[in-house]
Amino acid sequence: MTTQQAHSRFIRTPLARAIQYGLLASCLAAGLPAKALAQQATGQDSTAQQTYSIEAGQLDTALNRFAVSAGIEIAFDASLTSGKQTNGLQGQYSVDEGLQRLLAGTGLAPVRRGDGSYRLEERPADVNLSTMRVEADWVQETATGPVDGYVATRTATGTKTDTPINEVPQSISVITHDEVVARGAQSIGDTLSYTAGVEGHSNGLDPRRDFISIRGFSGTEYFYRDGLRLTGFNNQGRTVSEPYGLERIEVLKGPSSVLYGQGGPGGIVNLVSKKPTEIPQGEVRVSAGSDDHHQVNTDVSGHLDDQGDFKYRFVGLLREANAEIDYTKNDRTYLAPSLSWTPSDKTSITLLAEYKEIDTIGSYIVLPRLGTLDSNPNGQIPRSRYVGEPDTDNFEQDYFSVASLFEHKFNDTVTIRQNTRYREAETDITNIYAGQIMDDLRTIPRFGLGRDEKIDAITTDSQLQFDFNTQGIDHKVLVGLDWQRANNDLTYYSVQGLTPLDIFDPVYGTSNPTQAMSASASQELEQTGLYMQDQIKLDDRWALTLAGRRDWSSQTNRDRIEHTENKASDSEFTHRVGLAYTADNGLTPYIGYSTSFLPVVGQGADGATFEPETAQQYETGIKYFSNDGNLSITGSIFDLTRQNVTTADLDNPGFNQQTGEWRSRGLELEARASLPVGLDLVASYTYLDLEVTESNGDDLGKRPTDQPENMANLWANYNFSSGIFNGLGLGAGVRYIGSSYYDSANENSLPSTTLFDASLNYDFSRVDASFEGWNAQVNANNVTDKEYISNCGYFGDSCKYGVGRNVIGTISYAW
Repeated sequence: MTTQQAHSRFIRTPLARAIQYGLLASCLAAGLPAKALAQQATGQDSTAQQTYSIEAGQLDTALNRFAVSAGIEIAFDASLTSGKQTNGLQGQYSVDEGLQRLLAGTGLAPVRRGDGSYRLEERPADVNLSTMRVEADWVQETATGPVDGYVATRTATGTKTDTPINEVPQSISVITHDEVVARGAQSIGDTLSYTAGVEGHSNGLDPRRDFISIRGFSGTEYFYRDGLRLTGFNNQGRTVSEPYGLERIEVLKGPSSVLYGQGGPGGIVNLVSKKPTEIPQGEVRVSAGSDDHHQVNTDVSGHLDDQGDFKYRFVGLLREANAEIDYTKNDRTYLAPSLSWTPSDKTSITLLAEYKEIDTIGSYIVLPRLGTLDSNPNGQIPRSRYVGEPDTDNFEQDYFSVASLFEHKFNDTVTIRQNTRYREAETDITNIYAGQIMDDLRTIPRFGLGRDEKIDAITTDSQLQFDFNTQGIDHKVLVGLDWQRANNDLTYYSVQGLTPLDIFDPVYGTSNPTQAMSASASQELEQTGLYMQDQIKLDDRWALTLAGRRDWSSQTNRDRIEHTENKASDSEFTHRVGLAYTADNGLTPYIGYSTSFLPVVGQGADGATFEPETAQQYETGIKYFSNDGNLSITGSIFDLTRQNVTTADLDNPGFNQQTGEWRSRGLELEARASLPVGLDLVASYTYLDLEVTESNGDDLGKRPTDQPENMANLWANYNFSSGIFNGLGLGAGVRYIGSSYYDSANENSLPSTTLFDASLNYDFSRVDASFEGWNAQVNANNVTDKEYISNCGYFGDSCKYGVGRNVIGTISYAW
């Protein structure tokens, strides 16, 4: 071997070559053609395709795996690949295509030799534009980037590192931007409506906030943006997130405090923001539809310099629309500019801003049970019936946030990340409520509550990641420190002078409502968390995850009228352990255990502050990902217990005590597919066995209210690519929501409901190439306009209708 060769690396073992040349001799004896013999001796035909599953990481390691899988020899100077990274390779490719994609962005190019082997060379600086275009059009999936189709294979939500979904020992659902657009989702609840284990509209029709249920536990505390907590103070600081500003929505199911601190037992919903793209792109969408819906969207991304180090993106939306209820509106302004700087392949910083102006319904949308769920001799109360006063109730919010996402790789071993978000919101709310229906079974008394609220919060998360190998075992160690502080200023008002309303023949404007201040308070929340996680990979098959965290949290509540102050401080240790085995056939069985905690504001009759709610979950299941990345299937069973649930103190009326415990056991099945034949598919089934296992009330041993036992969903979208229907896309969906109880004693229930959705889209470029980028789409949810009750058991013996039919047509142009 020459000196130059001594610095080269040849990938193909002597044993492999001996086997191939042995096959060559056998083929000669059999009289095979010379071309076939050459392919046997030097590796695969460069145009033949095979399936690869090579993870992102060090380039030389990935090239080794590729060469062994492809049966080829690659020679290169080791200095060329030193310190270089690759995005990996997933799917079916020829040898040449696979090498090109493994080497994308490395400055290296493969050169095929006459004997069928390859050598690596530095890519010339004057690469022709057509070659650059081919490479730019292909983007390897990352944990926070766009996904082509419905099937995501990587996530950062489950581990806070870029990790294959099948290696996370918890169930994760990823709703991609392509799926959101195809289904025409207008809210976060809409985006989650086909997801296993999740009820997207668990509080019925409510355009004021995102309120969901995960694995049987409802709340607003589940939402995070780019891994940073969004909500605070339970119901206060509420907002609605705009789906158009998101790249993907990820649901990590089950207790997740080990990475994210205090949170609900059901899990988290991580909203991943759109960020500047490597490839300049843009679109404009104009929509119109039901309830006088008029909307325009735009999304534009590009480069600010010739090198592409500075990139920008702007996402915007303007909407004027009515809500489904009479005399109400659902207007929104959304502006989200962002800027990223990548001075090198090791450093990146992204700045994101977001402004929302929301103007919608204030009145709480409940109606008497007699006339909605149950019959009333006066008739059925219309779904659109309004119980408020047009000039009194309102929900107006101005919301602003700014965030920075920073990452720097010191070397192949050490990476540092630092993410920070500041947000503030001012909200003016007047809610008008319907009281208990009177003896005439048509008149309802009304009362109202108003609130002026201002919240400001800052959240930061600093991480160090160490990637190394010891004794043949790969470790990905994450050490993090996160901190958040939030302040909420509240002034409450009682609304007086509201006259009763004939719910069957309402006359508005007869009241002369006035508002009187009833309370003034402030709240402060602070939390610091220190966590550590080790993702251990053994033999490229076993994935063990170990994580632990210590949190310190405090809450202060001040009553400015009574001049009182209530403080609560908590410290909690949470942890997670899980094991997964990734088989060659795409199947990954896994098992995991995780815990969570959530501080509870308030105190008992004895003056003692409440302990945090805690939860523990055992989960096992199996995940399947096809080698081409076009199909994923997840099945899981879980046993989740929530302690320290607040219940009424029967010995001290007006006070609560922590004597409650709930248990949720269940089965979840979910499949997502984007098949080459043009079919996209989402299917899910959820079975929930919920029980109140400890309580001092009549709900002991019963099922918690408003939680269906069974849910099943199916959405399919097919795009024609030939024939007379070329360019046409058809979508259809069905959602089944099982029956649920609406009283704690489980004596009264809501019937099950089946809803249908549909879509139609057309790509005009199939008519003529000059129409490239033009598209038309129509989406209809609840196509049959079925009237159903989503919730009951509200004050005044009231219920909520579910969301009615909504039809929206859109014309878009993308470039």
